[in-house]
Amino acid sequence: MSSSPSGRLSIRALAERDREESNGELRTILLDHISEGSRDALLDVGGGTGQLTGTLSDIFGRVLVLDLDPGKLAYGRGLRPGVSFVRGGTQAIPVADGRIGTLVSVAAFHHFPD
Repeated sequence: MSSSPSGRLSIRALAERDREESNGELRTILLDHISEGSRDALLDVGGGTGQLTGTLSDIFGRVLVLDLDPGKLAYGRGLRPGVSFVRGGTQAIPVADGRIGTLVSVAAFHHFPD
């Protein structure tokens, strides 16, 4: 498998590995739609406990979950120490440097006001 300049597996290598290992349809779909240049940071909006995001920490340099529920965030922190959990909503996303390479949101749109 080939590595990217950062030493991480390339998107193509990750996608091939995931197809072989059947790591889940959502992860495979994401791998098919991101570029090498968008791997610096991932934001999962409405990500709750980070169930999906935790499986993506090998792809991205920085992984953040944004959610309003403090209980879900606390639970996620206990399970996924390599992921940052931030309390907030879609109206004001609290990302200090404003740089996110990839944004995902799975099964959360029904909670967004507009």
